[in-house]
Amino acid sequence: MNYWKTLAVSAFFVPAMAVAQQAEELGVEQVEFITSLEIEQVLVGNLIGSSVHGQVTGVHEEEVGAPAQPAVADGEEVVGTVDDVIIGMDGEVVGIVVGVGGFLGIGERDVGLSWEAIEIQRDPENPDAYIVRTGLDRQLLEDAPELEHDRDGIF
Repeated sequence: MNYWKTLAVSAFFVPAMAVAQQAEELGVEQVEFITSLEIEQVLVGNLIGSSVHGQVTGVHEEEVGAPAQPAVADGEEVVGTVDDVIIGMDGEVVGIVVGVGGFLGIGERDVGLSWEAIEIQRDPENPDAYIVRTGLDRQLLEDAPELEHDRDGIF
């Protein structure tokens, strides 16, 4: 019985000691591994492709006229999709890239929105999906200056 306890304990601690030793060799005092996401955390891969909902205003509201899409609140419409996330070199999230305009991706333009201009929520009809909301309307986003980014993520 003692043999199995020793074996089980060593199977757990040997990898942990190896990680600690490697961290010490790299000059890192303590390595923090993330083992689960908190309720308020979202993986970027799950956010990309999410619908961006904006406000329906003025003349455009009459244009919309069609029944509301699933998970689109009254007074909102889908105004684009999240195409990317902008992260600073300090690791802070700066904003998102929203694909607006066009049809089936043709003629779509990239518009950058600051992180403060959006709100992220779980889709009530699909708990594995997210909805990004902004107080901006379709016309404002379509008229917004295009985000210039010729680096394609490579700095």
